[in-house]
Amino acid sequence: MGRWVACLCLCVALRAASDGPVLSARDVVNAADYSGGRVAPGEIVVLYARNAGPAVLAGAQLDSDGRTTTLLGETRVWFDGIAAPLAYAVSGQVCAVVPYEVAGRKTTQVVVEYQGVRSPAVEVAVAPSAPALFTLDSTGKGQAGMLNEKGCCNSARNPAVRGAFAALYATGAGQTTPSGIDGAMAAFDRIADYPVPALPVRVTVGGRPAEIQYAGAAPHAVAGLLQVNFRVPADAPTGDAVPLVLTVGD
Repeated sequence: MGRWVACLCLCVALRAASDGPVLSARDVVNAADYSGGRVAPGEIVVLYARNAGPAVLAGAQLDSDGRTTTLLGETRVWFDGIAAPLAYAVSGQVCAVVPYEVAGRKTTQVVVEYQGVRSPAVEVAVAPSAPALFTLDSTGKGQAGMLNEKGCCNSARNPAVRGAFAALYATGAGQTTPSGIDGAMAAFDRIADYPVPALPVRVTVGGRPAEIQYAGAAPHAVAGLLQVNFRVPADAPTGDAVPLVLTVGD
């Protein structure tokens, strides 16, 4: 009888573990272009964790301090034991912001938690920056999610004009000055008060360097979303698919 009880307990324990969240390093990707292999401080990432996330999409919420919460739909994401702000959570997919505290580290241990059960930790490399541009079809390729000077979306029907200003959106710019605050919403009276990337930011349009007017936290968005306002070079090539390149650091 004692042996049967021990066997039953062991089987129950194994089944519970197998039903817990499962994550691999390749399941952690940039939210803009879905590249993986490393993360940067403040990078918005998507984690394709199995057995994690609510059946119904849970969107971002703010806590009593006005910061993005680290718990959605009984789901959390941890980087080296630090709870990450969450943009959304749904079964099999969680969008989080890498805590700025990982800056300067070579690797970070990533864990997904659902209903109090945590996945085994996976190790992901940490880079100073891992920039990627948001695009209209959310693939990180093709048409950039960019605003022209008049505030309307850039497209073949509404192209940017040489010499005019435009704005692009990205993530993965790394640590900021002043240092980034996890989950903070950027809202300041003065432009000079917005956090800016600690690393230099450059933009080229068709291979021509663009003048940067502003490169910093996107207003009224969670820390980690970068906005860059730049002037389209006067000698930029024209066309419906001119290459746009954002560089942060090296």
